[in-house]
Amino acid sequence: MVRPCILVCALDPQSGICVGCGRTGDEIGSWTSMTEAQRIALMQLLPARLKTLGPVDPPQQENAQPC
Repeated sequence: MVRPCILVCALDPQSGICVGCGRTGDEIGSWTSMTEAQRIALMQLLPARLKTLGPVDPPQQENAQPC
């Protein structure tokens, strides 16, 4: 299963968007139950979402697991 996770998992406190992948907490939690078509459609939205965050200094996590 393709995932947009880049192992930089931290939700922006103002928007609720992960600064690494661009998904919301709810989207991360429901990722495995989404259909392939739903995941593809969501992944197409993520680059624009990440641009709305502007520059961020995401935390680095040792031994991080993909979300």
